[in-house]
Amino acid sequence: MESMSQRRLARNISVMSIAVFLSRILGLVRDQVMAFFFGGGYLNDAFNVAYNIPNLLRRLFGEGALSTAFVPIYNDIGIKKGKPAQIDFALNVLSILTVLLVLLTLLGIAFAPLIVRLLYPGLAPHTGIVAIKLTRIIFPYLFFIGLSSTFIAILNSHDYFFMTGLSSALLNIGMILSLLIPYWFWKLPAEQLIYPAGWGVVIGGTLQTIINFPYLKKVGYRLTILFRIGSEALKIMWQRF
Repeated sequence: MESMSQRRLARNISVMSIAVFLSRILGLVRDQVMAFFFGGGYLNDAFNVAYNIPNLLRRLFGEGALSTAFVPIYNDIGIKKGKPAQIDFALNVLSILTVLLVLLTLLGIAFAPLIVRLLYPGLAPHTGIVAIKLTRIIFPYLFFIGLSSTFIAILNSHDYFFMTGLSSALLNIGMILSLLIPYWFWKLPAEQLIYPAGWGVVIGGTLQTIINFPYLKKVGYRLTILFRIGSEALKIMWQRF
């Protein structure tokens, strides 16, 4: 039994390492592509502003406090009540999280000018204009990465670790292709190419989300909406959150 656990641990570490290595390589390629097209000028500054804003919230609803509060309760329910109760709890959390993320995304798009000015008051006017446009394009990334991070937390609890390492790779692929394809086919200048770069973040986030679906299905999940606001487990999670 101990030998099997050790083999499983070794396999998981190997799989995770391969996925992380692939992500790092693609991250280097992405950085080189971004540097080639935008260098260190105002377009690059505007992109970084727009990319950082939803990522501030991602750390809260993605890999941050929410996952920290969710995972122990999820595992505890699995041990004490079995997988059906475990899945019901996760579906409840995911349903509520979906509503919250949609609302935050819509608010972020609507109030992008105010958010950019409040968080980055010293931007040059031309940088600010591009940053606001990019923020409106990129903000839906929050929705996808918020769900994807929760999916990954669920899959890790069931010993599916490959997606954790591969997640960043999919984002990098989306960003790389969103720059290279418009440039190859339409020879867009940097001033126009910066907007496909923003859409590449959203495409990458979409890939990060949907790639988890087959693995969630293997665990036993189905596309179901479940709202149980008065759930005791949910109350405990919000208290820890």
